[in-house]
Amino acid sequence: MLGLHIPVAAKAEVKFCSDYLRTVFVAVAYQQGVGGWHAQGWLSVPTGQCSTFNNPPLHLQHLIYRAETDDYMENGQKVREEWGEKGTRQFAITDAGFSWDNADSLAGKPTGAHLAKFTDANVTAVDSDLNLTFQFKVDGSTEFSLYSGGGNN
Repeated sequence: MLGLHIPVAAKAEVKFCSDYLRTVFVAVAYQQGVGGWHAQGWLSVPTGQCSTFNNPPLHLQHLIYRAETDDYMENGQKVREEWGEKGTRQFAITDAGFSWDNADSLAGKPTGAHLAKFTDANVTAVDSDLNLTFQFKVDGSTEFSLYSGGGNN
């Protein structure tokens, strides 16, 4: 898949929306300057709603993400839906909320942190932050749309 390089407006917004039948929890990772990676999670995205990371606001030009549901029982089996498991980049996560630098290493992370795969959305902004809406569909697939400006879309 070829990466998209899109010029976008200066006011950024990365929004996650869900039509999936369960609440989806999202973590993102992004490169800081020329060096390390920062990761943060978990943003709660209930069915039929949209959420954004806004504390602090995300300013990124490239999106790498992971998403999961809580464990649930289906046909007598414990199941957890995951988006990102086929990714090639690994970052440190915990089950609780997290926000840390040097996210591609477990060094300095709390007990219980582990490396997990993230998926590259393969979208890069040129000269600005991303304006992106990411949608978790009812069938478990995902899609995204780029737009200009940081307003609601």
